[in-house]
Amino acid sequence: MALSTDRSIPCNLKAEDQRRHCNPDLIVDTLSDDGARDIFFFVDEPATVKEISDACEIPTTTAYRKVETLVESGLIEPVPQEQSTGVTTYAKAIECVSITYDEPMQIQCVKHGLSLYCEP
Repeated sequence: MALSTDRSIPCNLKAEDQRRHCNPDLIVDTLSDDGARDIFFFVDEPATVKEISDACEIPTTTAYRKVETLVESGLIEPVPQEQSTGVTTYAKAIECVSITYDEPMQIQCVKHGLSLYCEP
């Protein structure tokens, strides 16, 4: 079953995503890591790396590495701060992710209510 519909668009064509094209391999690799997946599920609300580290029970240095990978994959993003506190918080960049391993593999995401997809 293909995930794309008339309402889905390729995420690498989304105007505000021009600099961050979809990388299916990176998304799959990232979400296959238990710690990264735990972080992705935890950041429904903005959280600092320290809060992430404590909640997910992982060392702070590991949390920083996993957060960086999640940001690179486009799954989470830094939250703009109204006042500069010097501490960055992170939240989900997409509402949900669905990976289909049919030929071809396809990843569908919902970002700001818009259904996006990418395939290798």
